[in-house]
Amino acid sequence: MGVGMVSVPVVNVPRVLREKLGEDGADALVGLLNSAQAGRREDLEVLAERFERRAGGDLARVRADIAGLESRLVREIGRVESGIVRELSALETRLRTFVYTVVGVGVAFLPLVITLFSWLGR
Repeated sequence: MGVGMVSVPVVNVPRVLREKLGEDGADALVGLLNSAQAGRREDLEVLAERFERRAGGDLARVRADIAGLESRLVREIGRVESGIVRELSALETRLRTFVYTVVGVGVAFLPLVITLFSWLGR
């Protein structure tokens, strides 16, 4: 049963109690029990409203925390990505320099190798 729904409790006063109290006493007892039940129902409704307000506030704080974490994570991923791009660029430059050096050395020694083979072939 949801908050705000009112149910009318059915109280059957046992015959022995009705005989001891009389009809007026039994009706008064039922009224007292109904009044106590209504008070508890009101207390439960107040507690439920407080809980909903508090849970709503807690949920808003959790959402804000998640948004902050998401923002920090996006910034950190961007920073790491930038670092990777810089490292790859530096690696590409070093690799290009290495290849040019190897080709340059090969080209520089090519006449020497040709000359050496031509002397050996005589």
